[in-house]
Amino acid sequence: MKVAIYARVSTEESTSKHQDPENQILPLQDYCRQQGWEVAGIFVDRFSGASRQRPQFQAMLQAAAMHKFGCIVVWKLDRFARSMLDFCNTVQDLDRWGVRFVATSQGIDTDKANPTSRLLMHLLAAFAEFEHDLISERIRLGIAKAKAKGTYKKQTRLVDKVKLQELDQQGKSISEIAKALGISRAMAWRRIQQACPKPKKEAEIHDVTVS
Repeated sequence: MKVAIYARVSTEESTSKHQDPENQILPLQDYCRQQGWEVAGIFVDRFSGASRQRPQFQAMLQAAAMHKFGCIVVWKLDRFARSMLDFCNTVQDLDRWGVRFVATSQGIDTDKANPTSRLLMHLLAAFAEFEHDLISERIRLGIAKAKAKGTYKKQTRLVDKVKLQELDQQGKSISEIAKALGISRAMAWRRIQQACPKPKKEAEIHDVTVS
């Protein structure tokens, strides 16, 4: 199996032993060798105090959507995601693309052949649904208050299905599609399930070239 390694470091973490990317990458390369996996690409983002952008992370997700590797391997969750919700959303995207996720130091593995992994995916889905329900409840309360004040005006949001399919075929994540169309992530997910065929779980894998 071809895999991608991801590491994230920050200049603000001068006291952390993982602020040097090699301290993350070398153990991950050893882990991949032990598993008999081929490292197709290594993606490293370096944060400065002025920037929180993750261009290599986005490049990796685009490569994942194009099925250029079958698994992403990281040292620890906090190297991969900024929050639990961010992690849930990203892992759901990876699952939709048929890409496995492994955090070696924490024993997290979304391999569908693993019963524990299936439980993890159910928990992540439940967490995402819970967050969606909270947002929906806030919206309902806001509408109720607006109606009570007589200021409520119903708006119907139309979704461009052609653009939705184009974005999905380009390998855009649910979050990116939602942002591009100006809709919620939950709505984007529902519209994709309705309008777009499910992606193939097995696809031709090409080498990844990382600068």
